[in-house]
Amino acid sequence: MVATGIDPGDDSFSRSLSRCSTVHDSTPPEQKSVSNWVEIDDNDDPQRWPQSEKLKVMIATIGFCILVSGASSSFAVGVSSMVDDLHTSTELGSTALAIFVIGFAIAPMFFAGASEELGRTPMYAITFTIYGAMFLPIGLCSSITGIIISRFIQGLAGSSGSTMVAGTISDLYGSHERGIYMSFFALSTMSSTGITPMVYSFVPLKTSLSVAGSSGKGGWRWIQIIQCIVTACYGIVMVLFLKETRINVIMKKKARRMRKETGDTTIKAHAEVFKPTKKELLQQSLFRPMQYLTQEPIVIAFSFFIGYAWAIFYSFIASITHVFLTLYEDNYGMNQGTVGYVYASIVVGSVFGFLFNYFFQEKFFFQRFNKSRPVEARLGGAMASGIIFPIGAFIYAFTLYPHVHPAGPCVGLTVILTGMFSIYLSSMSYLADCYQANASSALAAIALIRNLTGGVVILVIRQWYDGMGFVWAGLLISLLAVVFATVPIALFFFGKQLRMRSKFAQEIAKMLEDERLAVKQEQFSENPVEIDRRTSMQQVELSRSSSSTIDVNLDTRETYNDNSNYKSDTDKDSQHVQHIFIEIDDKDDPMRWPKYKKMRIAIAAIGFSVFVSASTATFAQGLYQLVTDLDTTTELANVAQGIFVVAFAFPPMLLAGLSEEYGRSKIFLVSYALYTLLHLPIALSTNITGVILGRLFQGLAASTGSTLTAGTIADIYTGYHRALWMSIFAASSPLATGVAPVVYSYVPSNYALHFKGSSGVGGWRWIQIIQMIVAFVWGIVLCLWFRETRVNVIMKKKARRMRKETGDHSLQAEAEQYRMSKHQMFRNSFLRPLKFLLTEPIVAVMSMFIGFAWAVFFSLQASISHVFLTLYSDNYAMTHGSVGFVFIAIIVGTVIGFVFNLYFQEKWFYDKFYPRYSVEARLGSSMISGIVFPIGAFIYAFTTYNFVHWIAPCIAITVIMAGIFPIYYSSMNYLSECYGTTASSALASIAMVRNLTGGCIQFVILQWLDGLGDRFQYALLMIAVMATALAVIPIALFLFGSRIRQRSTYAQAISANESATVAEKD
Repeated sequence: MVATGIDPGDDSFSRSLSRCSTVHDSTPPEQKSVSNWVEIDDNDDPQRWPQSEKLKVMIATIGFCILVSGASSSFAVGVSSMVDDLHTSTELGSTALAIFVIGFAIAPMFFAGASEELGRTPMYAITFTIYGAMFLPIGLCSSITGIIISRFIQGLAGSSGSTMVAGTISDLYGSHERGIYMSFFALSTMSSTGITPMVYSFVPLKTSLSVAGSSGKGGWRWIQIIQCIVTACYGIVMVLFLKETRINVIMKKKARRMRKETGDTTIKAHAEVFKPTKKELLQQSLFRPMQYLTQEPIVIAFSFFIGYAWAIFYSFIASITHVFLTLYEDNYGMNQGTVGYVYASIVVGSVFGFLFNYFFQEKFFFQRFNKSRPVEARLGGAMASGIIFPIGAFIYAFTLYPHVHPAGPCVGLTVILTGMFSIYLSSMSYLADCYQANASSALAAIALIRNLTGGVVILVIRQWYDGMGFVWAGLLISLLAVVFATVPIALFFFGKQLRMRSKFAQEIAKMLEDERLAVKQEQFSENPVEIDRRTSMQQVELSRSSSSTIDVNLDTRETYNDNSNYKSDTDKDSQHVQHIFIEIDDKDDPMRWPKYKKMRIAIAAIGFSVFVSASTATFAQGLYQLVTDLDTTTELANVAQGIFVVAFAFPPMLLAGLSEEYGRSKIFLVSYALYTLLHLPIALSTNITGVILGRLFQGLAASTGSTLTAGTIADIYTGYHRALWMSIFAASSPLATGVAPVVYSYVPSNYALHFKGSSGVGGWRWIQIIQMIVAFVWGIVLCLWFRETRVNVIMKKKARRMRKETGDHSLQAEAEQYRMSKHQMFRNSFLRPLKFLLTEPIVAVMSMFIGFAWAVFFSLQASISHVFLTLYSDNYAMTHGSVGFVFIAIIVGTVIGFVFNLYFQEKWFYDKFYPRYSVEARLGSSMISGIVFPIGAFIYAFTTYNFVHWIAPCIAITVIMAGIFPIYYSSMNYLSECYGTTASSALASIAMVRNLTGGCIQFVILQWLDGLGDRFQYALLMIAVMATALAVIPIALFLFGSRIRQRSTYAQAISANESATVAEKD
C-alpha cells in the first residue's frame, strides 16, 4: 500500500501530479527521505473506475448543468408576467434575467481553483444547495430588488454546474476518450436553454399565486417553485451518484485515513507534499486569465468571436417572446404559452450542431489536416460554422415580418444555433490544444467575456430591437457575424505564426519537449518487467482499437463469422470450462417453422403497422372539430397532427439494436400496449398541450409497428416469400392511410362527447376511443399469434432452460458466447446511420428524393379535407363526412403502384438489366415512377378549381400514389443491395429523413396552400416542379451509380467481401 522514499520516475507519482495544479514542495528537507508514499490503486484513480461508476457521476453533474442552463432561460418566459405582478419596469425585469448570467462570469474564476485543491464534491454540494434554495426567495419575493439579488446569488452558485462539469469529465476520462463526453456536455448546456421554456411557457397563463405587495398575477412564481421542487428531487440523484473525482483530494483522504488507522505519521500522499501555495492558486485562478486576455492575440480574437456569438445566443433567449408576440399575436394567435414552442429551434439547432461537429470536424477535418496543421486542424468546424452562423442570421432578419409564417424565423434560429454550437465546441478544443496545461486559464478568460457579453446584451436587446426595428437590428447582427467569421479562417492560416510569438506558447512547447526527453530517459532506466507489462498492455489496447467491425443487418439473421467486436459472457472462465454449444433444431429456427405459424406472425405484425398508419390519417378527420372543441388554433392542431410522424424518426435507430439483442416480442408487445393506451389521454384531454404530448408519446411507441415488422419478416422468411411479405407490408402503410379516413370520416359529425373545459363539440374524441377498442381487440390476436423470432434470443432462452434442467453450466448458446457490446450496438444503430446520411452520396440523394415523396404523401393526407371542402362544399355539397371518400384515391393509387412494381420491376426490368447494370437494375420502377409522380402532381395542380368536377383531382391523387409507392419500395431494395450487411444503417437514414419531412410538412401545409397566392394552384404547381427536378435522381443513379459506389468505402468493402466469397467457392 505504501512506498518508501521519493521516486520521481514512479508511475503513480507522475499520474498523481499530472492531473493536479502547479505544485510546491511544502515538506522540510529532513523529512523527505523518511516519507512513505501512498500508492494509487484502481479504486483511487477515477480514470480506472468501472464505466458504470463514471456514468453515474456524469449523470449527476450533467443533470446539474441542465438544471442551471434551464434556469437561465425559463425565467425569460415569465418576465412579462413578473413585471405586471410587481408593478415594475421592463428594464428592471431584464436586469433580473441578465444578472444570473453575469453571476456566471465572476464565480468560476474563484471556484475552479478551490475545487482543484479542496475537491469537486464539497463545492458541488455547497453550490447545488444554494442554487436550489434561491428559487424560494425568487418565487416568493414581493420586490424586484430582492429578486435581482437572489438571481445574482443563484447565478454565482449555479456557475459551478457549468464550470466544474468540464473539470469532472477531465478527471474521469483521458484526453483520447473525453471528446464525446465534452460534446454531450456542450449539447446539454445549449439544448436545455431551449427545452425549459417549452416546458414552462404555459405555467404563467394557467396558474396564479398571490403574495402580499403584488397584484396577484403570480403565475410566474410557479415556474420558480416547480424548479425548486425538481432541483430538490434531483438532489437525491446527486447524493446517490456523486463521488469525488479529483485524484489529489482522493489520495490526501486516503493518506489521512491510513495515518489514523496505523498511527504512522510518515505516510504521505504526494498531493500533501507537492501542492500549490495560496498565492499560486490565486495567480492561476484570477490573474493569469486576465493576463491571457490582455497579452495573447489568439485569446483576444476568440474572446471577441465567441463573446459575440454568446451575446446573440442570450439575445434570442431574452427577445424571442417579445419579437414573436409582437409579430404573430394577431395573425397567428400566438400567446405567452404557445411562443414557448419557438424555443424548440434552439434544441433542434443544437442537435444539428452536435452532429455536424462530430462528423465534419472530428471524423473528417481533424483527420484530414492533423498531420500538416496539428493544432489549427481543430478549427474546421469553427470555419464552416462561421459561414453557417451569418447565413442563419440573414434568414432570421429577412423573415421578421408579420406576413411571413413563424416557421421562417424559426428556421433562421435553427441555422444560427447549428453554427453557434460548432463554433463554441471546436474553438474550445483549439484553445485547449494551443495552451495545453494552461488551457484552463485561456478558457476561463473566454468564459469571462462570453458570459459578461451575454448578460449585458440582455439588458438592452429589447430596446435595441424596438428602436432600430426587428429587420434592421437583425441585419446588423448578420453583418457583424460576417465580419467575425474571418477570425477562425485567419487563425487557421496564421495561427502557428501567432503561437510562435506567444511567450506562453513557447513555454508550453519547451515543457512538452522536456517531458518527451524525460520519458525517453525513463524508458532506459525502468525495470524491464515493467516495460514488458506496459508493452503487453499497449498491445492489448491496440488489438482492441484495430479489431474489425461486425455489421448488423436488420434484414438478415445474425452471424458470428468475426467476433472481434463482440464480448463474451464467459471470457473470465473460458480457460477453465469447456463450453458445449447447443444445436439449433427445427423448432428453434423461425425460418423452418410451419407455414401457418409464420403467416400468423406476419399477419399479427403487419396488423400493428396498419393501426399505426391509420392513426396518422384518422386524426386529420377530426382536426376541424378539435380546434373548435379546445378553443385552440389551427397551427397547434397541425402540430398535434404532425408530431406523431416526427416521433417516428429517432426511436427506430435505438429500438432496432435492442430488438436484435433482447428480442422482438418484448419490445413489440410493450410498445403496442403503450400505443393502445395512449388513445385514452388524447381522447380525454381538455387542452391542446395534452393532445400534443399524448400524440408525441404515442408516435414514439408506435414507431416499432413499422421498424420491427420488417425485421420480423426478415427473421422468418427468405427469398421470394420474404419479398412478397415485404411488399405486402410496404403497401399496408399507404393503404391504411386511405382506408381509415373512409371508415372514420362520419364519426365527428354524427357523435359528440362533452368534457369540462371544452365546447362540447367532441365527436373527434370518439375516433380515438373507437381506435383504442379496435386496437385492444387486435392486441388479443397479437398476444395469441406473435412469437419471438430472433434466433439468437430463442437459443439463449433454450440454453438457460437446459442449464436449469440439467445443472450443466457448460451448456451455452453461441449467442451467449459472442454478443455485441453496448458501445458497438449504439454505434451501429444510431451513429452509423447519421454518418451514412452525411458522407454517402447515394444515401444523401435518395434521402432527398424519398423524403420529398413522403412529404407530398403526408401533405395530401393532411390537406385533402381542407382543399376539397374549400372548393366543393358549395358546388357539390361536400361535407366533412363525404370528403372521406376522396381518400379512396390513395387506396387505388397504392394498389396500382403495387401491381406495377411487382410486374414491371420484379418480373421484367430486373431480369433484363441485372447482369449488365448490377444493383442499379433495382431502379427501373423508380425511374418510371419518377416521371409518373410529377405528371400526377401537375394534373392535381391544374384541376383544383371549383368549376372542375372533383373526380379530376381524385384521379390526380391516384396517379401521384401510383408513382410514390414504386419509388419508395424499389429505392429501399436498391439501397439494401448497395450496402449489403450495412443496409440497415442506410435504410435507417432514409427512414429518419422520410419521417421528419413527412411530419414537419404537416405543421405548415395548410398555411402554405392558403398563403402562396390566392389559389391552391401556385403551391401545388411548386410541388409538381420540385417533383420534376428530383425525378432525375434515379435516372442519374441508374447511369452513374456504379461509379459513385466505387468511391464509397462501405460499398468497396462489400464488393471485396463478395469477391472473396466467390473465390472461396471456386
